[in-house]
Amino acid sequence: MSDFNDFPPVFVNISSIGEDGNPVIKVNIIENVTAGAEIVTVQATDRDIGDNAILEYMITSGNDDGFFQINQKTGQIRLAPEKRLDYDTKTSHRMQVSLKTIHLRCDLAPVSSHRHVTCHMSS
Repeated sequence: MSDFNDFPPVFVNISSIGEDGNPVIKVNIIENVTAGAEIVTVQATDRDIGDNAILEYMITSGNDDGFFQINQKTGQIRLAPEKRLDYDTKTSHRMQVSLKTIHLRCDLAPVSSHRHVTCHMSS
């Protein structure tokens, strides 16, 4: 018997509930954080097994200025190497991180989930 891709991936490091009632990952960072520094690692699990449990992380909105980069395999979010945060310009950044199962078989549809990550800055 083989596994079907019937379970959505689930984020595990949720820190609070947002204004819209959905879980949010909140992070506090300092304004002068080093370019390229790790901000947070988004973590998730999937109850499927084998190829159906392989996850891919993406920033799908809220990163229009390209301040952040995500490792698609690990979920680690970093400040982009060429970027610097400026508290006087923007005191927080909110982005949507999505994850989906990836398949080696093209006949299987991916299953996805998403969460907002909010980075609050201090000067």
